[in-house]
Amino acid sequence: MTRRNTIDAGRQAMAEFNATVRAFRKRKRLILVAAKGLLAARRQYPNNRTFHRWLKSSSYADLSGHDRAALIQIGRHEKRLRGFLATTGIAAPSLLWKTARKTIIAADGGPAS
Repeated sequence: MTRRNTIDAGRQAMAEFNATVRAFRKRKRLILVAAKGLLAARRQYPNNRTFHRWLKSSSYADLSGHDRAALIQIGRHEKRLRGFLATTGIAAPSLLWKTARKTIIAADGGPAS
């Protein structure tokens, strides 16, 4: 590979890397918005039957039950999680909540449900 080809390949790799980083950051921002939206829906429909009826026709329907539960918890603790979200490399709702929950427990000295 010539030096010119190496430079071009490096430039292309950085362009793709930067696009990936932007997409990842956007995903973390969207998780908070989605979490707040799902929490609002859960509060609007506190009865399990009506909530699940609403859920079937929502964009949340494709998520696993674990991811939905994690999003609701993320929504409940959104203010406390903002700093954690800014520094973590995690963007999957279930893993994000599992890891963040430990941080909340350590900071508060008590359980985070």
